[in-house]
Amino acid sequence: MLPASETNPMPTSLLEDLQLPEAEDESQGSKRSNTWRRLLIGILAVLVLAALGVAAFTIVNLDSTLDDAEASLVAAESQLSNTRSTLEGTESELSTTKTDLRQSERDRDQLEERVRNLVLDLRGVRGTLRKAEDRVELQSGQIDTLKTCLNGVSLALDAVIYLEYREAARALQAVESECNEAFALF
Repeated sequence: MLPASETNPMPTSLLEDLQLPEAEDESQGSKRSNTWRRLLIGILAVLVLAALGVAAFTIVNLDSTLDDAEASLVAAESQLSNTRSTLEGTESELSTTKTDLRQSERDRDQLEERVRNLVLDLRGVRGTLRKAEDRVELQSGQIDTLKTCLNGVSLALDAVIYLEYREAARALQAVESECNEAFALF
């Protein structure tokens, strides 16, 4: 008996596997062999074309995805630039506002100091005014007393002119206390 490897040899390549046994007619075997080879080449060509199609589709998809990502990146960079610009404007505005606030606080402090000084001045003026009012009131009373005294003296002098001495004495007696008070003032 022959060893198993001699009776049923293992094909060493795909082409050997596709070849027909040697016992067949040489021209028929050659035709079949060519047909198998063409079929194999066709299948390989279809597979290569399919792989190229898948690769092309993947590249187109990746290119489209890359374009979308690039557009998103450009939009994000633009938005970032706008945000930075807005932030710079806001920071500048905040700085100006802080400066204005500090100046307003200084102005407020100065005004508060002026108000305190004016209140003190007003208190002084009120005190002076009260004293002046008191003096005017006193002088008004003194003037009224002097006026009453002078009216009585005037009546007495008129009576003396007409030689009515009793009438003159009555007029002077009526204003005696006012005249004594007026005399005490001077």
